Amino acid sequence: MEKECLKIPLRGLATHHHLSGSFLAPAPPAGVKKPLADRRLLVLSRFGPEQSRATSDNAARRNDLVAALADEVHIVYATPGGHLEQLSRRLRAW
Repeated sequence: MEKECLKIPLRGLATHHHLSGSFLAPAPPAGVKKPLADRRLLVLSRFGPEQSRATSDNAARRNDLVAALADEVHIVYATPGGHLEQLSRRLRAW
C-alpha cells in the first residue's frame, strides 16, 4: 500500500520523504528511481536490512518516527482502543 500511495505525490515536483523498512530491497521500484536520482526523494528507515518483514511492533515504531518528524498529523478515523488511537494519545502527550 505504501508503494501505491507514493505514486501520487511523486507525479509532482515537490520533495517527498518516504519511510519504509524494506522499500529499496532488493532494488528500488521503477517509479522511484528518477526521484532518487534527482534528489527529490529521501528514504529513511527505522530498521536495518535484517528486518525483512513487518510486525505490529515494527509498524508502531515506524509510525512513531513518522509522527515525530511530521509538522502536522491529521487522523481522520481511529478505531477506539486501536493502534492509531494509541498513537494519537502519544502525540498529544508529546
